[in-house]
Amino acid sequence: MDSEQIVELSVSELKPHPKNTDFFADMTGEKWEDFLQSVREAGIRVPLIITPENVILSGHQRYHACIALGIDKVPCIIRNYDNEDEIIYDLIQINVQQRNVTLPICARTGRIVREMERIKGIKPHVTLTSRAVMSGDGGGD
Repeated sequence: MDSEQIVELSVSELKPHPKNTDFFADMTGEKWEDFLQSVREAGIRVPLIITPENVILSGHQRYHACIALGIDKVPCIIRNYDNEDEIIYDLIQINVQQRNVTLPICARTGRIVREMERIKGIKPHVTLTSRAVMSGDGGGD
């Protein structure tokens, strides 16, 4: 990564990262309704993180909320990357941090570990609580 800039883009220009759902589940139920209410009242306060090709790395839930609520424009931080591995690494790292290092499904954790090992040759310290695994509560945006 070399530089970043913040811009306001049309939601229709953005594209969810195709691997996001391999690693992270969307919010549902009461949690999703609460999140929608928060966005309805406060708007999008934290910019989405995207690539120069408008692919979302962080902010998939905010993106979906904008679509559901008819919000046309959203602030975005554009990050430049040298290769796809850097993109995948940030997709995972940022979202794991937002979820307080708690992930909803063991299978997804395995995919994250394999991807991190492949990219960086490391194993992330991912902690799963039994409550998170059983409830599917992954937090995050």
